[in-house]
Amino acid sequence: MNPAPPAVRILPMDSQGEFPEWSIEQLQLDFFLNDLPFRSDGYLYRKSGLQAEPGTVVLFQFSGAIVASAVLRDVERFDTPREKVYEGALYFNPRSIRVFDPVRENVLTRIWPNVKRLGRVKWTLDPNRYADFERELKHIEIAKP
Repeated sequence: MNPAPPAVRILPMDSQGEFPEWSIEQLQLDFFLNDLPFRSDGYLYRKSGLQAEPGTVVLFQFSGAIVASAVLRDVERFDTPREKVYEGALYFNPRSIRVFDPVRENVLTRIWPNVKRLGRVKWTLDPNRYADFERELKHIEIAKP
């Protein structure tokens, strides 16, 4: 069995400002599998990123579900916003990026009872329960950078 990651975090994604009118499937294919693994500038964030250590597993939340995961490599806060809106970047191990059938709130609450509801909260989850989460994943696709 794989050891637990050092931390597990949920990162809500902006479905209005960043990915308006995107479906979960489009986000998974176009962004997570075909864009993010090849970005040298990482996952750009507007207001606040994550305070997390390298090795943290980030679960990406979009449209009320967890739709992807990746292992954090580094966090950078820019001195001056890029393109006047991006405050920083999250860098992920490209080979760790995975998409899967959306995992809904009821599954998360069963695994991590402290998760009351998905929304704008960047939940910090018990990494010792991560293996339980992985067992729930179906139709996993891994990025091929």
